[in-house]
Amino acid sequence: MPVQMRGRCAGMLQRKNEIFLSESRNFHFAGSCELCAHHDPGRRACSFFWPDEAHRGERVLDPDQEEISFCKDFELN
Repeated sequence: MPVQMRGRCAGMLQRKNEIFLSESRNFHFAGSCELCAHHDPGRRACSFFWPDEAHRGERVLDPDQEEISFCKDFELN
């Protein structure tokens, strides 16, 4: 059963902590819109027209963001 976080399903959410950030650097994590095959760089948007603000790479680097949301349609480009 998916974990509930603040009233919503957390199936695609990852808490951002030092372990996650360290492993992301060590294993060259790729999961942001900018690295996805479905990203349209000309529009800076998803080709499926999904809202993509929550999946952008800058969320990983933003110290104010406590969690990262992953897109179910991500495909490595």
